[in-house]
Amino acid sequence: MRDMGIRTLPVADKNGNIIGAFGLKDISSFFEASRNKSSRGEVSGERIPVNIEVKSVMHSPPITVDQKANVGAVIDLMTQHRISSVIVEERQKPVGIVTQADILGLLAGLKERKDVYVQITGLEEDASVYNVMYEVIEKYLKRISKMLTPQMLMLHVTTYHPKGKNAKYSVSAKLNTPRKLFVSKSRAQLYQWDLMKSLDEVMSHLERMVRREKEKEKDIRKRSSKKERAELKKETGR
Repeated sequence: MRDMGIRTLPVADKNGNIIGAFGLKDISSFFEASRNKSSRGEVSGERIPVNIEVKSVMHSPPITVDQKANVGAVIDLMTQHRISSVIVEERQKPVGIVTQADILGLLAGLKERKDVYVQITGLEEDASVYNVMYEVIEKYLKRISKMLTPQMLMLHVTTYHPKGKNAKYSVSAKLNTPRKLFVSKSRAQLYQWDLMKSLDEVMSHLERMVRREKEKEKDIRKRSSKKERAELKKETGR
């Protein structure tokens, strides 16, 4: 959840059927209950083990929606239950998650705009660092826009602080386009000490994924056109 910048995960049984959901609110409630127990007589200051089973913390039943439901139904569920994400299911199996950010990205795409909405989370640095990041981002978005129209880019930076050493960085990204959502994450073993290199790696990966998608579409159109010509030739030959 921390690495990908998400707030909720579906919980499934051994057969893959969804049985609950696990989010930041559940974690907060669990720790709050544990603190209350401590104040009522248990040993205070005792560490809460992190190997607790998810079923002890998750909430059930989860708030879900069928993948064929419209966006309006998702917004209604979010408003009714005061939640920021809804799990998408098909035949009781989780197939995805719709977040408020996903809906914002969709709405942003309904209106033509020159600028791409960019959001960076998880990073506490001065303005100069963000300025350099936006320069890297803009460079890649210009390239990507020649292949597909980028609508929204969400970046989440996870910062690690090894004892006695400089910070390490991991960057994850989600790029919304009219046709597809592209997801990328910097590899842990590379560029951990350099934020800009981690960012460059992620943006470069997004560009490669978009290029592959574009090439795949061209190949499909080419095969389709070739098939149509063959059928037309066959018909005229008769």
